[in-house]
Amino acid sequence: MDAMGAEGAPRVEVEGALAALTSPEIDVVLVGDETRVRRVLDEMGSDARAGRIQVRHAAEAVGMDEAPASAFRQKKASSMRVCFELAQRARWTR
Repeated sequence: MDAMGAEGAPRVEVEGALAALTSPEIDVVLVGDETRVRRVLDEMGSDARAGRIQVRHAAEAVGMDEAPASAFRQKKASSMRVCFELAQRARWTR
């Protein structure tokens, strides 16, 4: 899940990830600025839900004013691109 995808990120994304964990068959990978994501997880009292949340660092984020296709091509370390690559790898390893 792109943890840097919304205005005010990553709070809303972390809230959504924690809500998703009410379903026992779901695990979550949050992709974004690791320091910021972990800080929000800590503020929300999350113990990373006993290993069900992973955080993957992405050094860049796509701004709300950027064209997604251009950002995808140019920002190879963006959270959006890292999410896509993780999903693509998961698809081929099933």
